[in-house]
Amino acid sequence: MGKHKDSKREDVLVAAEEVFLKKGLEGARTAEIAQKAGVTHAVLHYWFNTKEELFNAVLQRKMEDFRESVVVAFSKTEGTIEERIENAVGVHFDFIRSHPELPRFIVNEVCCNPDNIEPVREAMKAGISDKLSDPDFPNAATIVSDIISLNLSAFLMAPVIAKLGFCTEDEFLDRRRQENIDTILLKLKHSSL
Repeated sequence: MGKHKDSKREDVLVAAEEVFLKKGLEGARTAEIAQKAGVTHAVLHYWFNTKEELFNAVLQRKMEDFRESVVVAFSKTEGTIEERIENAVGVHFDFIRSHPELPRFIVNEVCCNPDNIEPVREAMKAGISDKLSDPDFPNAATIVSDIISLNLSAFLMAPVIAKLGFCTEDEFLDRRRQENIDTILLKLKHSSL
């Protein structure tokens, strides 16, 4: 029975993630989440007393995913510094591409609900602090923030570029991936890393 309960709780979290990513905290309704998860409203509230508590559980999961993408991106320790940076930019970019809703969700929640910045900050610090003390990357915090901002901005702008008719989202993202790598490598070349 416990395994079934865990599976239903997971169903609630998956449904909540889908709804929150589309509608944000304010637009989401717990009744819709319960229906999507195949549970009663009462069962949803058994696990999560409030919509905010459920939202925070989803936010933590998404931030963990995002944090993990940075950790994975910087986990390669062999190769030249340039090869490691190229790998990091590409891995992080590919992660975001496989989670295209994440950049808008993070930006929206941090801007619209500034109280949510602290869990975001803590999740990021917890996951990348060891990577930021890597002796090969004395300015790693700057490089990490540059990679994150370049990669996130590409995904925030892709729908706009496509709607303006310049190219498709995929064409824009394919081009931006390599341009982001080149930009970071150029900065690396002209800085004192």
